[in-house]
Amino acid sequence: MHPHTILGIIVRIEIILIVTICVGLFRIVTKSPSAGERLTADPAALTLRNPLPVEAADVKALIERCVPLEPNTTYAYLLFCTHFTETCLVAEDEQGLLGCIIGYRPPTKPDAIFVWQIGVDERGRGLGLGSRMLEALTTQLTPQGVRYLEATVAPSNTASDALFRRYAAKRGLLLERTAYFEEQHFGGDEHEAEFLYRIGLTAATTEKETTEQ
Repeated sequence: MHPHTILGIIVRIEIILIVTICVGLFRIVTKSPSAGERLTADPAALTLRNPLPVEAADVKALIERCVPLEPNTTYAYLLFCTHFTETCLVAEDEQGLLGCIIGYRPPTKPDAIFVWQIGVDERGRGLGLGSRMLEALTTQLTPQGVRYLEATVAPSNTASDALFRRYAAKRGLLLERTAYFEEQHFGGDEHEAEFLYRIGLTAATTEKETTEQ
């Protein structure tokens, strides 16, 4: 083979290697930290609203990422996002859902909102999003006659305990904690007992409960 031919082949190989290396470096730079994604959400860019039926699967996926919450079936979340959408809430930004509240008004307690699950994705933590969602939901429901916020919390769920205590304390509201579901209520499941947290949402309910104690 002619020397000039060999030299030409070597030059082309070197060019290909240089281009390959440059493309690889470009991909590494542009892909960090994951195609331009923020590791922490921007509080100013969040939207709080009631969920849509088509978001049931996304809500379930969010709950699955929020340990120690227990995810339910997609159908269960579809029912909540359809029949109980007015008592549920989601927080989203341009990257998708990063927070949700699943709740309902018990038939025997129409003046209460029972929060079954409240979850905040990792990139939404540290922003006070849990309290912000509770505030948005209770503000929406108070004109409809809701006067109490209720939830059950297991002793090991320190995050939820801190959230509800902080929410009540910041607003000067009374929080009552009483025994509710015992371990035997969960059958053969390995499940802790759960305490009922009840917060009066208005000055009238707070004063009434304080007087009755």
